[in-house]
Amino acid sequence: SNLKASGSSTLSLRFSSPSDACVWTWEGELKRNDKVEEPDAFKFEGVEEWGQKELHPFSANADILHTSLLRTGGKDTKWRIRRDGRYRLTVNILKETVKAEYLGE
Repeated sequence: SNLKASGSSTLSLRFSSPSDACVWTWEGELKRNDKVEEPDAFKFEGVEEWGQKELHPFSANADILHTSLLRTGGKDTKWRIRRDGRYRLTVNILKETVKAEYLGE
């Protein structure tokens, strides 16, 4: 299965599943896209056997570097990036946690 991050425009983050099927990691560049309504916002979307699954922060406009918990369903809240650059994102679907690390420009 795939998990991607998307906002008003899809950031096209593809997570590869390591040895633990519940933990997904991605490393790459995140940057603002000023051509869309929410230029620095995103959420995670995935597909399970029975349909689409979305992962959101508990509060709107949560800074991805300062948020550790996520939820499924509910309001369409999104994370924000405060600065462009390289990031490492780790999502644990079972524990409903997210960890983001800013790696530099």
